[in-house]
Amino acid sequence: MNDDQDESNDDLFIITRNGDDQDDWMLSFVDLITLLMGCFVIMYALKSADVSKQEQMSKSIHEAIGDVSTDKTDKLDYTGLYQNISEYINNQNLAAHVEVRLTKNGVEISTEGSLLFEPGSADLNNESQDLITKIASSLMNEPFFIQIEGHTDSAPIATPQYPTNWELSAARAARVVRLMISLGIDANHLNAVGYADTRLLYPDQPLHAGNRRVIFVISKIQATSS
Repeated sequence: MNDDQDESNDDLFIITRNGDDQDDWMLSFVDLITLLMGCFVIMYALKSADVSKQEQMSKSIHEAIGDVSTDKTDKLDYTGLYQNISEYINNQNLAAHVEVRLTKNGVEISTEGSLLFEPGSADLNNESQDLITKIASSLMNEPFFIQIEGHTDSAPIATPQYPTNWELSAARAARVVRLMISLGIDANHLNAVGYADTRLLYPDQPLHAGNRRVIFVISKIQATSS
């Protein structure tokens, strides 16, 4: 009997559990939560970066489209004026003396000085009246700003009335402005400036007749913020 009991005792195993091992599952759970939180943080950061890139891309596209649209709109605003003046110039056989240019900022009408003034004078001749009247009528009640530029060649002038080309070029520009005001153009939409011979059309030929000219620079009136 004792021998059987001894054999049974030999087959018995006593399993003991260490208290620290009971907490292993808790540590694994904490590690899992930490890992998941790290994944969520990374995913959120990537999503935020994508949103930022999308916003930046959207902004760039909007600005590009806006610039193109604005540029087309501005040119359309000037096209009618350009065509109107160009047609008049061609009909009056003035193309050899007047150049009309459609620019990014508006319209430029460059006229030979001899077409408007006698040499050394700021008095408008008879032929100039019709041209300036046509330009003024095309701009009447339109939101345009007109700068009149007077240019001379490099031939010196020394008269009591015009001691230098500065006085002559400025006087010619001012004379055109006065006529346009008398024709009904708002004085606040006009400006006169004389450049003398500082902006020669033919720099290599300072005495060239083409340097003597009057330019109408027409642009849209810029809105001012209140």
